[in-house]
Amino acid sequence: MGPLTGVVAAMPAEARAVMGRRHWRRVEERLVRRADAGRGGATLCVCAGVGPARAEAASRWLLAQGATNLVLLGVAGGLHPRLRPGDLIVAEAVVEVDGGTGRVISADRELARRTCAELAAAGVEARPGLVAASSRPVCSPAERAALHQRYGAIAVDMESAAVLRSGREAGVPVRIVRAVCDPADHGLPERIARAVTADGWPRPGYLLGQVLADPALLGHLWRAGKEMRAALESLKRCAVGGALRLGSYESER
Repeated sequence: MGPLTGVVAAMPAEARAVMGRRHWRRVEERLVRRADAGRGGATLCVCAGVGPARAEAASRWLLAQGATNLVLLGVAGGLHPRLRPGDLIVAEAVVEVDGGTGRVISADRELARRTCAELAAAGVEARPGLVAASSRPVCSPAERAALHQRYGAIAVDMESAAVLRSGREAGVPVRIVRAVCDPADHGLPERIARAVTADGWPRPGYLLGQVLADPALLGHLWRAGKEMRAALESLKRCAVGGALRLGSYESER
């Protein structure tokens, strides 16, 4: 039996960008998909839900299934002012920012740079860097600027520390690949950030109520949708193109 790559994606939109829309099934209350990755290997992707606790549970489940390496794929908020929607980042390390602790979890820098090189060879540009991990959404441009200045992190998410820690404890390689969604100078209104369930699904009824109460949110929603599409397209290129050896869903198109 060949290597099994365990992939964690928080939201269904991210998981589908990475592995396609078909052939998902529920296993032990988790939405999962398995794919042939070639050379005798396979990929098992879990749609984990949002936040560190769900990411850790998904990582541990994948490891229990025999995963020999872990990959976290999804979107992130930009912290570096030059990053734009769709830019790809591969984490060299993760800094936990809750409570201002600044605890750094080191990743395999050589593996991160090799991943960037593999993506580049497939025509997909990515940059290595430090990713900040928070247990809550970091929405405001001011807070993002402060994180960038204090820690030097270039993007922020909610799952990277949990996945990296789980992999390190199990002694397996971990790759964290993030596509920038909302850039640092835009941020994201918290009311929009709350429009996603813990499982990662959108809450259309909630959003409709917010827009009816404040029609000015429509402009933010339009921009957020455009930025999300750019980020998901980048994830699709890096995963489906074969650079990360996750298999392909070309036959599903």
